[in-house]
Amino acid sequence: MKKLDFKVLLPNVITLTGLSFGLSSIRFAIELDFNLAIICILFAGVCDVLDGMLARHLQSESDLGAQLDSLSDFLSFGIAPGLLIYMSIFNQDHGIGAFAALAFIIFSCLRLALYNVRLEKSKTEDGEPDHFFSGIPVKKLVLTLKFKLVPMQVLRSKMSSKNGTQRRPHSSLWDKS
Repeated sequence: MKKLDFKVLLPNVITLTGLSFGLSSIRFAIELDFNLAIICILFAGVCDVLDGMLARHLQSESDLGAQLDSLSDFLSFGIAPGLLIYMSIFNQDHGIGAFAALAFIIFSCLRLALYNVRLEKSKTEDGEPDHFFSGIPVKKLVLTLKFKLVPMQVLRSKMSSKNGTQRRPHSSLWDKS
């Protein structure tokens, strides 16, 4: 049996840690703890940067690592933010919020899939891909949305604590609780 090399395994462990943060973000969004959900997505972003840097530094890039990274990106920067935005901003009683969240998730999936296909097609004879990038990275879009979402969450928390009211499950940020 072939012995696993720690330097090959380490970047994948960091990727799976980022995936765990993405899953935790989904859990916190469902539990209506939006601040922790946002923090988890930010930590997933840190893990995403670190795993790639570490894999390149250790020269341990692999097809498995690339696939894990892509799946982790989709969950952490596609599904988790879409659900978070739906649960925190949009009124769940209306279909427009569900449609907007669904569209965000679908387009982030398409974006990552197209990137993977283009990356695969760009590989040269030695198997190394030409480094390229096109479009807006999903992570950048998510961070842009987060900087708009966090101030609304802070404002909502201050308004709720000032009025002595608590947030009801499945209400939007715009409801007067």
